[in-house]
Amino acid sequence: MTRTRNPNSNDGGDFRSYDESGKPQNKKQVWAPYTFARGFCSLTDDCEVQYKTTGVYNQNAEGGIHFADPRIGCVCGHLIYTNRDANVTAQIGSLYWRSEELIKRLETRTGSVMGADGSLFAVRRRLAMGMAKRLGMSLEFQQVEQILRLAEAPSAGKKEVLLNEKWKVVREANRLHFEATRAAAKQPRNYEYTLAVPGELQVNETGTRFRTSVVIAKRVRSTDTEKESQLLKKASLAAPLTVRNWRPGDRFWPAHSKAPKKVKELLQKLKIPVSSRQVWPVVVSGAELVWVRGFPVPAKLAAEQNEVEAVLIEEITLPQEKHRGE
Repeated sequence: MTRTRNPNSNDGGDFRSYDESGKPQNKKQVWAPYTFARGFCSLTDDCEVQYKTTGVYNQNAEGGIHFADPRIGCVCGHLIYTNRDANVTAQIGSLYWRSEELIKRLETRTGSVMGADGSLFAVRRRLAMGMAKRLGMSLEFQQVEQILRLAEAPSAGKKEVLLNEKWKVVREANRLHFEATRAAAKQPRNYEYTLAVPGELQVNETGTRFRTSVVIAKRVRSTDTEKESQLLKKASLAAPLTVRNWRPGDRFWPAHSKAPKKVKELLQKLKIPVSSRQVWPVVVSGAELVWVRGFPVPAKLAAEQNEVEAVLIEEITLPQEKHRGE
């Protein structure tokens, strides 16, 4: 990956990143004007970088950007040399790596770090994402960036980053770990019910009742424009339908959108609270999501203007007292 920055841009620093395959056969080059800083991140141990200059080398024209700039930098892992007193070789190796780390700490304070090399001197995003995955979490890009910044921060004292309502990442000395923010509430169970066409179904997890009706599309459109976006072609559905909460990996293609998206992303865009998001209902026909609360049905399944048999899916809120009693 090649990254360039223009320090003279109006927003204080415009970044551009380019992913290179590492193969010379692609014949790709990146040209950065003299006003741009350059940086390289190699994802392989077999990498050769070649510079082509536009003029004769001039030492007086050299310059750089301070390493402490909060928008620029790298994260170095902390190397722990185990059994350093086992023998003379281990003692010498331990002394060498400890001196290397001391040099890099001193370089960092002066903003003169030239590179981070050696064993374990890279904290990859996939490492942070892997730790979160073990806890059943899927991190967003900004959350991963926060974790990496926390790992880069000075080790004095205790620091933490709040990820969500349940988890945070804590940095203590040279140790980074995930920690529950509070006693985790009991997670809602997945639910799944069969919904006939036509038919009705009460779902206590959502506090609503689902109703399917076979209608004439033209009549619904003339009386209720809101229900128009919920009309499906009856012939395109495999009855009975299934009502369930959305699951990780579910994708839905609402009408008027360019491509299918993960249900998780759709709910995040609506800013649905996590507590409500976990039980958010969807309707499935076969293996395909045909209805998601708050979104129009897919265009390819939507009933035509003169459809004689269209299926209307409605979600009706239960009376509060009745819901509580059940």
